[in-house]
Formats: sequence, structure tokens, C-alpha cells
Amino acid sequence: GRIAGQVEVVRDMIGQIAAAAEEESKAVEEVSGNMEGIAGVTSENAKGAQELARAAEDLSKLTAQLRDLVERFRI
Repeated sequence: GRIAGQVEVVRDMIGQIAAAAEEESKAVEEVSGNMEGIAGVTSENAKGAQELARAAEDLSKLTAQLRDLVERFRI
């Protein structure tokens, strides 16, 4: 009777807790995957910024060289 009813209630609660724990686990996995994706994008952005800085430096050098060449032709 009464004990069996309480056992059933506890069993239902355990089932709900297990389902919630499984959902939490899936959410944690999804967050972890998203974090890895963000880390990858951040790394790519850093590499892109480095390449852009190198290109800007090269452009600056070329500008200086062009300025020197133009100065040679001035009378």
C-alpha cells in the first residue's frame, strides 16, 4: 500500500533526476564544443591580424622605397 506508493514516487523522482542529468550532460558537451569553436576562430583571427601587420609593414617599406626613387628623379 503506502510504502509501495512512496517507492513509486521515489522511483519517478530518480527517473526525472536521471533525465535532467542527461540533459545537463548534453548541454555541457554542446557548450564545450562551442568553446572549442570559439578558440579556433580566435586563433584564426590572431593569425589574420599577424598577417595583416606583416602586410602593413611591407607596404610601409615599399612606400619608403618608392619615395626614395621619386626623390632621385626630382631636380
